[in-house]
Amino acid sequence: MEDWSPIWDLTGDLYQNVTIDYIQDLYPGLFPDKNNSELLLRAMESWELNAMEVMLWGITVVRNVYPLAKIGYYGYPGMPYWCNDKTETCKQQKIYNDNMLDLWEQVDVLLPSIYMPYNSTGDLGVYIRNMEYVKRKVNEAERINKMFGRNHDIVVYTWHRYHDPPNDLISYNEFLIQYDYTYRFPEVDGLILWSNEGRIDWKNQTKWWFAEYSNMFEQLV
Repeated sequence: MEDWSPIWDLTGDLYQNVTIDYIQDLYPGLFPDKNNSELLLRAMESWELNAMEVMLWGITVVRNVYPLAKIGYYGYPGMPYWCNDKTETCKQQKIYNDNMLDLWEQVDVLLPSIYMPYNSTGDLGVYIRNMEYVKRKVNEAERINKMFGRNHDIVVYTWHRYHDPPNDLISYNEFLIQYDYTYRFPEVDGLILWSNEGRIDWKNQTKWWFAEYSNMFEQLV
């Protein structure tokens, strides 16, 4: 799900090129030039229609099997990391999100992916921008939620490690400070700590982290 989107402009070249080839095969000889504007328009329309259908189909399948489950897609809604409400990238992302109303109508929970604010560089400005990024993502989820009378839960995803190498574990005190800032927004209904530890030493560290700080989770209730 991180490699493509139901929005053409947010989808990587691999999927775009395959879609263009597909449309060319449907209409042999009509679009010999891959840069043909009509070809690109048809490819974009085909991708966005079918990609959204795939996402909605997935929701239908899960809902049929688990009717009591709350369903959402990881990372949705999205918002760029380094931008602000005045920059074109942020404004454009809101437009993209507005174009996914079919998805927001079907999900039960919004699951924005964030990385905790931490001072990774020693530069206070970077730390503040990181905090602003977290708030901006929560604000965008709440903006979408208001469109539907706030009937979605907002549950944020994050990691118990720093995002940049060496991906060290976040300390107990740091986590509590960051939790106070990040997850006690009134809009936020919950937190998912995810883990993808491909190395054995990371797996052992993660087991230790959750065991050592198990009392922390009781304090977060």
